[in-house]
Amino acid sequence: MKILLLNNNFYGSYVSNQYFYSELVDACQELGVACTFVSCLEDAIAAIERQDISFSLCLGVFPYRLQGTPLYDLYNLPHYQWLSDNPLKFHLDHHSVNITYIFIDKQFPDIAGTLQQNPLILPLGYSKKKRQTFSDKKTNAILFPGQIRNLQSIRQQIKRSVYRKEIVEFLETYNYDSSYIQKLQTFTQGFSADKKIEIFRLTNSYLRTNKRIQAINSIHTLPVYIAGENYENPEIPENKNIRFIGKYDYFEIEKQMNRYRYVLNIDPNYHATIHERISRGINAGSISISNWNDVVNPDGGFSMAFRFDGTIPIDELIERATSDLSELHRQQSGFIRELSWKDSLERILYDFTQNKRGRLD
Repeated sequence: MKILLLNNNFYGSYVSNQYFYSELVDACQELGVACTFVSCLEDAIAAIERQDISFSLCLGVFPYRLQGTPLYDLYNLPHYQWLSDNPLKFHLDHHSVNITYIFIDKQFPDIAGTLQQNPLILPLGYSKKKRQTFSDKKTNAILFPGQIRNLQSIRQQIKRSVYRKEIVEFLETYNYDSSYIQKLQTFTQGFSADKKIEIFRLTNSYLRTNKRIQAINSIHTLPVYIAGENYENPEIPENKNIRFIGKYDYFEIEKQMNRYRYVLNIDPNYHATIHERISRGINAGSISISNWNDVVNPDGGFSMAFRFDGTIPIDELIERATSDLSELHRQQSGFIRELSWKDSLERILYDFTQNKRGRLD
């Protein structure tokens, strides 16, 4: 068996192609599976024609087509497409039997539409070999690695949208602690694909920004450092406990995470998965704090989850935290124990062996 890894452009602020593929290559070696990596159309074609490729795999948008036909259909080759975000950010191939999508949230298939192959549900993994332990020497502060856009600019975009009425209605009826995906699926039932995408684009942009503003402005007990493409933002006054420290690349942000005692995740889009900020923060040796969802909540074993309705404010979570933060970090490390690239690759290999190999014989 040999896997063809395809380089491509991707969606997702904190997902690096270099990181993604290097981790998968390591996972292949650990499992004793051969793989080859290509970064252009010509090399992809050559690899498929000259090598015994079992299936191809890539992240984000499928990049390689010949006269408009994707290579997986041209060569009748099983292909796995790992989407790092909501499927409404992508133009999915609803017709091919050769492509299997990998969603990171089990609610995403609800809004993806009918696909020829059942999708897999696999969160992005993390590297176990780079795991850091918690240290009391960390700066007693909160790091939020994420962009906070200008809310007024988003409001202006909504006003100019042809679907302004529907977007405003959605925002006015959405409960910030409920599943955004389920609400969106119900609300856009029967709408055209383009209308769904536009409503998603603006409601997600508004909610993502507004939730981040609400959460960060609610923190008073500790300094908050915001790492991302953030400039002057009237909604978040830079004061004695809030500082913008600029954007860091994918690898540098882990070094920043390792400096701070807490790493904050604020994400309105996912509701049935663990955001990468959570696993990377824990892996960097920090305590992870996140908004509540179906997976990230005390009932699921995650003790540092807050609600937007104020039931459990972030300040209160920090005050409640055990005096032995090392033990809390060990508990959180157990919470993400199965989120490894090796575990995910095993799931993909199992799916291929059970469901796809027969078509090649």
